[in-house]
Amino acid sequence: MDFIKQKNINKKIYTIKNHAGIKYIRYILYKSGLVLRDKYDEIEFEADSIITINKKNIKKYLINKFIFDLGYQILYLKQNNLAITYFNMNDIVIINDDLFLFINPEKIFKLNKNKEDKLVSDEAVNSDEEVNSDEEVVSDEEVNSDEAVVSDEHVNSDEEVYGDEEVYGDEAINSDEAVNGDISLQGGLRGYPLKNGISLQGGLRGIPLEYGIVNKTLIRKSLFISPELKNILDNTLVYYTTSVFSLAKIILYIFDMKLETLESTKLFYFLKRCLKIKPEQRSILYV
Repeated sequence: MDFIKQKNINKKIYTIKNHAGIKYIRYILYKSGLVLRDKYDEIEFEADSIITINKKNIKKYLINKFIFDLGYQILYLKQNNLAITYFNMNDIVIINDDLFLFINPEKIFKLNKNKEDKLVSDEAVNSDEEVNSDEEVVSDEEVNSDEAVVSDEHVNSDEEVYGDEEVYGDEAINSDEAVNGDISLQGGLRGYPLKNGISLQGGLRGIPLEYGIVNKTLIRKSLFISPELKNILDNTLVYYTTSVFSLAKIILYIFDMKLETLESTKLFYFLKRCLKIKPEQRSILYV
Protein backbone atom coordinates (compact mmCIF):
# COMPACT_ATOMS: atom_id res chain seq x y z
CA MET A 1 0.00 0.00 0.00
CA ASP A 2 2.82 2.39 -0.96
CA PHE A 3 0.31 4.74 -2.55
CA ILE A 4 -0.96 5.77 0.90
CA LYS A 5 1.62 6.78 3.50
CA GLN A 6 1.04 6.80 7.25
CA LYS A 7 2.22 10.13 8.62
CA ASN A 8 1.31 9.78 12.27
CA ILE A 9 0.62 6.39 13.84
CA ASN A 10 -0.84 7.71 17.08
CA LYS A 11 -3.16 10.24 15.46
CA LYS A 12 -3.93 7.92 12.53
CA ILE A 13 -3.08 10.48 9.86
CA TYR A 14 -2.33 9.39 6.30
CA THR A 15 -1.09 11.20 3.19
CA ILE A 16 -1.47 10.80 -0.57
CA LYS A 17 0.62 12.71 -3.09
CA ASN A 18 -1.59 15.35 -4.67
CA HIS A 19 -1.62 15.23 -8.47
CA ALA A 20 -4.17 15.21 -11.28
CA GLY A 21 -4.44 11.42 -11.32
CA ILE A 22 -5.98 11.18 -7.86
CA LYS A 23 -8.75 13.78 -8.20
CA TYR A 24 -11.39 11.07 -7.88
CA ILE A 25 -9.80 9.85 -4.63
CA ARG A 26 -9.60 13.40 -3.34
CA TYR A 27 -13.28 13.91 -4.11
CA ILE A 28 -14.39 10.72 -2.35
CA LEU A 29 -12.27 11.44 0.73
CA TYR A 30 -13.83 14.91 0.91
CA LYS A 31 -17.37 13.54 0.59
CA SER A 32 -16.58 11.03 3.33
CA GLY A 33 -15.42 13.83 5.65
CA LEU A 34 -11.93 12.39 6.07
CA VAL A 35 -9.71 15.18 4.65
CA LEU A 36 -7.75 17.19 7.20
CA ARG A 37 -5.54 19.27 4.92
CA ASP A 38 -5.41 19.69 1.17
CA LYS A 39 -1.92 20.90 0.36
CA TYR A 40 -0.29 21.63 -2.97
CA ASP A 41 1.79 18.46 -2.93
CA GLU A 42 -0.24 16.12 -0.73
CA ILE A 43 -3.57 15.41 0.89
CA GLU A 44 -3.75 14.60 4.59
CA PHE A 45 -6.67 12.57 5.84
CA GLU A 46 -7.61 10.78 9.03
CA ALA A 47 -8.68 7.16 9.28
CA ASP A 48 -8.99 4.64 12.07
CA SER A 49 -7.93 1.83 9.74
CA ILE A 50 -6.84 1.21 6.15
CA ILE A 51 -6.32 -2.32 4.89
CA THR A 52 -6.06 -4.00 1.51
CA ILE A 53 -8.99 -6.29 0.78
CA ASN A 54 -8.77 -10.05 1.01
CA LYS A 55 -11.19 -12.90 1.67
CA LYS A 56 -10.39 -12.99 5.36
CA ASN A 57 -10.94 -9.34 6.24
CA ILE A 58 -14.03 -8.52 4.19
CA LYS A 59 -17.39 -8.75 5.91
CA LYS A 60 -20.10 -10.51 3.90
CA TYR A 61 -22.81 -8.00 4.84
CA LEU A 62 -20.81 -5.22 3.15
CA ILE A 63 -21.34 -6.63 -0.34
CA ASN A 64 -23.84 -3.91 -1.28
CA LYS A 65 -21.50 -1.19 -0.03
CA PHE A 66 -18.66 -2.78 -2.02
CA ILE A 67 -20.78 -2.68 -5.18
CA PHE A 68 -21.96 0.88 -4.61
CA ASP A 69 -18.56 2.35 -3.73
CA LEU A 70 -16.70 0.83 -6.66
CA GLY A 71 -19.64 1.27 -9.01
CA TYR A 72 -19.72 4.94 -8.13
CA GLN A 73 -16.00 5.29 -8.77
CA ILE A 74 -16.38 3.68 -12.21
CA LEU A 75 -19.17 6.13 -13.06
CA TYR A 76 -17.41 9.15 -11.60
CA LEU A 77 -14.38 8.42 -13.76
CA LYS A 78 -16.61 7.82 -16.79
CA GLN A 79 -18.15 11.22 -16.16
CA ASN A 80 -14.66 12.66 -16.47
CA ASN A 81 -13.88 10.68 -19.66
CA LEU A 82 -11.78 8.11 -17.83
CA ALA A 83 -12.03 4.38 -17.16
CA ILE A 84 -10.35 1.62 -15.17
CA THR A 85 -8.80 -1.26 -17.11
CA TYR A 86 -9.36 -3.92 -14.44
CA PHE A 87 -9.27 -4.45 -10.69
CA ASN A 88 -6.81 -6.44 -8.64
CA MET A 89 -6.86 -7.31 -4.96
CA ASN A 90 -4.06 -4.86 -4.19
CA ASP A 91 -5.92 -2.04 -5.95
CA ILE A 92 -8.70 -1.78 -3.37
CA VAL A 93 -8.50 -0.75 0.28
CA ILE A 94 -11.09 -0.64 3.05
CA ILE A 95 -11.06 2.60 5.02
CA ASN A 96 -12.69 2.58 8.46
CA ASP A 97 -14.16 -0.86 7.77
CA ASP A 98 -16.83 0.39 5.36
CA LEU A 99 -15.40 2.61 2.60
CA PHE A 100 -13.99 0.76 -0.41
CA LEU A 101 -11.54 2.78 -2.48
CA PHE A 102 -9.70 2.02 -5.72
CA ILE A 103 -6.14 3.31 -5.29
CA ASN A 104 -4.26 2.51 -8.51
CA PRO A 105 -4.37 5.49 -10.91
CA GLU A 106 -1.89 3.70 -13.19
CA LYS A 107 -4.77 1.48 -14.30
CA ILE A 108 -6.86 4.42 -15.45
CA PHE A 109 -7.03 5.24 -19.17
CA LYS A 110 -8.45 8.15 -21.12
CA LEU A 111 -11.79 7.91 -22.94
CA ASN A 112 -11.40 10.05 -26.04
CA LYS A 113 -13.17 8.11 -28.78
CA ASN A 114 -16.82 7.52 -29.63
CA LYS A 115 -18.79 4.77 -31.33
CA GLU A 116 -18.00 6.04 -34.83
CA ASP A 117 -14.28 5.96 -34.06
CA LYS A 118 -14.72 2.38 -32.87
CA LEU A 119 -16.36 1.36 -36.16
CA VAL A 120 -13.52 2.92 -38.14
CA SER A 121 -10.98 1.15 -35.93
CA ASP A 122 -12.72 -2.21 -36.39
CA GLU A 123 -12.72 -1.77 -40.15
CA ALA A 124 -8.99 -1.14 -40.10
CA VAL A 125 -8.39 -4.23 -37.96
CA ASN A 126 -10.57 -6.36 -40.24
CA SER A 127 -8.70 -5.20 -43.34
CA ASP A 128 -5.39 -6.13 -41.69
CA GLU A 129 -6.76 -9.58 -40.91
CA GLU A 130 -7.69 -10.10 -44.55
CA VAL A 131 -4.17 -9.21 -45.63
CA ASN A 132 -2.68 -11.51 -42.99
CA SER A 133 -5.07 -14.38 -43.45
CA ASP A 134 -2.61 -16.90 -42.01
CA GLU A 135 -2.49 -15.09 -38.68
CA GLU A 136 -4.63 -16.64 -35.99
CA VAL A 137 -7.31 -14.34 -34.66
CA VAL A 138 -8.47 -15.05 -31.13
CA SER A 139 -12.09 -14.14 -30.41
CA ASP A 140 -13.45 -13.16 -27.02
CA GLU A 141 -14.23 -16.31 -25.05
CA GLU A 142 -16.83 -16.38 -22.35
CA VAL A 143 -15.28 -16.35 -18.90
CA ASN A 144 -16.50 -18.88 -16.36
CA SER A 145 -18.48 -17.00 -13.75
CA ASP A 146 -16.98 -19.20 -11.03
CA GLU A 147 -13.49 -18.04 -11.92
CA ALA A 148 -11.93 -15.53 -9.59
CA VAL A 149 -11.80 -11.99 -10.91
CA VAL A 150 -9.40 -8.78 -10.87
CA SER A 151 -6.76 -4.28 -13.20
CA ASP A 152 -4.50 4.65 -17.29
CA GLU A 153 -4.38 8.52 -17.21
CA HIS A 154 -4.97 11.55 -15.06
CA VAL A 155 -8.38 12.76 -13.95
CA ASN A 156 -9.25 16.20 -15.22
CA SER A 157 -12.57 17.20 -13.72
CA ASP A 158 -12.38 20.61 -15.43
CA GLU A 159 -12.84 19.13 -18.87
CA GLU A 160 -16.20 19.34 -20.60
CA VAL A 161 -17.54 15.81 -20.35
CA TYR A 162 -20.17 14.04 -22.38
CA GLY A 163 -21.71 10.65 -21.83
CA ASP A 164 -24.28 8.17 -23.00
CA GLU A 165 -26.99 9.63 -25.17
CA GLU A 166 -29.27 6.82 -24.09
CA VAL A 167 -29.79 5.88 -20.45
CA TYR A 168 -31.65 2.65 -21.23
CA GLY A 169 -34.70 3.48 -19.17
CA ASP A 170 -32.92 4.53 -15.98
CA GLU A 171 -34.14 7.81 -14.57
CA ALA A 172 -31.81 10.78 -14.78
CA ILE A 173 -30.55 11.89 -11.41
CA ASN A 174 -31.15 15.51 -10.49
CA SER A 175 -27.94 17.06 -9.17
CA ASP A 176 -29.96 19.11 -6.71
CA GLU A 177 -31.52 15.99 -5.21
CA ALA A 178 -30.65 15.35 -1.58
CA VAL A 179 -28.61 12.19 -1.31
CA ASN A 180 -28.36 9.99 1.75
CA GLY A 181 -27.89 6.31 2.49
CA ASP A 182 -26.50 3.83 0.02
CA ILE A 183 -28.39 3.51 -3.23
CA SER A 184 -31.51 4.49 -5.08
CA LEU A 185 -33.10 1.44 -6.68
CA GLN A 186 -33.96 3.54 -9.70
CA GLY A 187 -30.30 3.73 -10.58
CA GLY A 188 -28.90 6.61 -8.56
CA LEU A 189 -26.09 6.24 -6.08
CA ARG A 190 -26.91 7.90 -2.81
CA GLY A 191 -24.27 9.39 -0.59
CA TYR A 192 -22.56 11.25 -3.44
CA PRO A 193 -23.90 14.08 -5.61
CA LEU A 194 -24.13 13.10 -9.26
CA LYS A 195 -24.33 15.50 -12.17
CA ASN A 196 -27.42 15.77 -14.36
CA GLY A 197 -28.17 12.79 -16.55
CA ILE A 198 -26.07 10.12 -14.86
CA SER A 199 -27.44 6.79 -13.71
CA LEU A 200 -26.19 3.37 -12.75
CA GLN A 201 -26.28 2.57 -16.45
CA GLY A 202 -23.17 4.72 -16.57
CA GLY A 203 -24.41 7.30 -19.02
CA LEU A 204 -24.42 11.05 -19.34
CA ARG A 205 -26.68 12.71 -21.85
CA GLY A 206 -24.87 14.18 -24.84
CA ILE A 207 -22.09 12.92 -27.11
CA PRO A 208 -20.63 9.74 -25.63
CA LEU A 209 -16.88 9.32 -25.33
CA GLU A 210 -16.82 5.69 -24.27
CA TYR A 211 -13.70 4.22 -25.84
CA GLY A 212 -10.00 4.66 -25.21
CA ILE A 213 -6.67 3.10 -26.11
CA VAL A 214 -5.08 0.96 -23.41
CA ASN A 215 -1.33 0.44 -23.28
CA LYS A 216 -1.15 -3.33 -23.64
CA THR A 217 2.25 -3.44 -21.90
CA LEU A 218 0.46 -2.46 -18.68
CA ILE A 219 -1.91 -5.43 -18.83
CA ARG A 220 -0.90 -8.36 -16.66
CA LYS A 221 -2.32 -11.86 -16.51
CA SER A 222 -5.15 -11.81 -14.02
CA LEU A 223 -8.18 -13.78 -12.93
CA PHE A 224 -10.15 -10.54 -12.88
CA ILE A 225 -9.51 -9.33 -16.40
CA SER A 226 -12.17 -8.79 -19.08
CA PRO A 227 -12.17 -10.96 -22.23
CA GLU A 228 -11.32 -8.01 -24.49
CA LEU A 229 -8.09 -7.32 -22.57
CA LYS A 230 -6.84 -10.90 -22.72
CA ASN A 231 -5.72 -10.68 -26.36
CA ILE A 232 -5.47 -6.93 -26.77
CA LEU A 233 -3.60 -5.57 -29.80
CA ASP A 234 -1.76 -2.28 -30.22
CA ASN A 235 -4.07 0.72 -30.70
CA THR A 236 -7.18 -1.32 -29.94
CA LEU A 237 -10.10 0.79 -28.70
CA VAL A 238 -11.43 -0.51 -25.38
CA TYR A 239 -14.92 0.21 -24.07
CA TYR A 240 -15.16 1.68 -20.57
CA THR A 241 -17.09 -1.33 -19.23
CA THR A 242 -13.95 -3.44 -19.15
CA SER A 243 -13.88 -2.52 -15.44
CA VAL A 244 -17.55 -3.46 -15.04
CA PHE A 245 -16.76 -7.05 -16.04
CA SER A 246 -13.79 -7.03 -13.68
CA LEU A 247 -15.93 -5.68 -10.85
CA ALA A 248 -18.33 -8.62 -11.14
CA LYS A 249 -15.51 -11.13 -11.19
CA ILE A 250 -13.82 -9.73 -8.12
CA ILE A 251 -17.15 -9.66 -6.28
CA LEU A 252 -17.64 -13.38 -6.92
CA TYR A 253 -14.12 -14.10 -5.74
CA ILE A 254 -13.79 -11.89 -2.68
CA PHE A 255 -17.22 -12.83 -1.30
CA ASP A 256 -16.66 -16.50 -2.21
CA MET A 257 -19.79 -16.98 -4.31
CA LYS A 258 -20.83 -18.86 -7.43
CA LEU A 259 -23.17 -17.20 -9.87
CA GLU A 260 -25.52 -20.17 -10.24
CA THR A 261 -26.24 -20.23 -6.51
CA LEU A 262 -27.56 -16.66 -6.70
CA GLU A 263 -30.19 -17.28 -9.36
CA SER A 264 -33.40 -15.21 -9.14
CA THR A 265 -31.81 -12.65 -6.78
CA LYS A 266 -31.07 -8.99 -7.53
CA LEU A 267 -27.39 -9.73 -7.15
CA PHE A 268 -27.60 -12.48 -9.76
CA TYR A 269 -29.09 -10.16 -12.38
CA PHE A 270 -26.65 -7.39 -11.47
CA LEU A 271 -23.70 -9.71 -12.03
CA LYS A 272 -25.18 -11.12 -15.24
CA ARG A 273 -25.43 -7.59 -16.65
CA CYS A 274 -21.81 -6.92 -15.72
CA LEU A 275 -20.55 -10.20 -17.20
CA LYS A 276 -21.91 -9.76 -20.72
CA ILE A 277 -19.24 -10.82 -23.19
CA LYS A 278 -19.95 -7.89 -25.51
CA PRO A 279 -18.65 -4.78 -23.67
CA GLU A 280 -21.35 -2.48 -25.06
CA GLN A 281 -24.07 -4.66 -23.52
CA ARG A 282 -22.76 -4.43 -19.97
CA SER A 283 -24.27 -2.15 -17.37
CA ILE A 284 -24.04 -1.30 -13.69
CA LEU A 285 -27.67 -1.75 -12.79
CA TYR A 286 -28.70 -3.09 -9.39
CA VAL A 287 -32.48 -3.14 -9.05
